[in-house]
Amino acid sequence: MLKSNKISAKPAGDEMTQYLDSDLIDIEPLQFWRENQSRFPAIALLARDILSIPATGAGVERLFNTARDICHYRRGRLRSETIEELMLFLYATRFNLKEAEAKQLQQFFSLAEIESAKEENNDYTEDAELNLISDNEEEEEEEEEEEEEEG
Repeated sequence: MLKSNKISAKPAGDEMTQYLDSDLIDIEPLQFWRENQSRFPAIALLARDILSIPATGAGVERLFNTARDICHYRRGRLRSETIEELMLFLYATRFNLKEAEAKQLQQFFSLAEIESAKEENNDYTEDAELNLISDNEEEEEEEEEEEEEEG
């Protein structure tokens, strides 16, 4: 007869009871779950999912910054579907363009030439004047007009 290699797992409730009844120890959470993965397999899987959540919201902040740039007061009449499509397009093309551009540059230029061009571009962008969009631009324009009328 063939023997099966099935691992018999304890019921999750029994595992939870064992975990809750165990003593408190001072250890890093990831290290604890690495060391006790065989003892609490179901809870360890759950802990892995929860502990893998990023500690920052940088990705979300970037998403909202993109939305802010698209939804400026000058573009107040865009439909929500259009805004969503623009955001998806910007994210999809941003990375594709960088990869395609890098491959194309490597075909025609040496690494030294590429680095030199990047430095020139950085120098140019540092010197360039940008007309930044502000959230209260309308108010600032009104104040400037009032000052001109008074002066």
